[in-house]
Amino acid sequence: SGKISFSELVHPEDLTRIKTEIINFGNKNVDIFEQEYRIILANKKIKYMHDYTKIIRNNKGIITHYHGYIYDVTDRKITEEE
Repeated sequence: SGKISFSELVHPEDLTRIKTEIINFGNKNVDIFEQEYRIILANKKIKYMHDYTKIIRNNKGIITHYHGYIYDVTDRKITEEE
């Protein structure tokens, strides 16, 4: 909806790491990357997400936007932890 920014959804303990990774991927000219992190829902539940992202650049190589998808891997993470 655009009412909440991406950084407001991401668990605070994961935010610095994923921001740093995104910057590093962009600086190293990586075009596709994957990350796992937690988000906090409105009801305060925590979900684990797997993020697949493609960096889109213009003809000068400047990043214009990111395109990708995320999916819930909470059940898998809980099983792994058990």
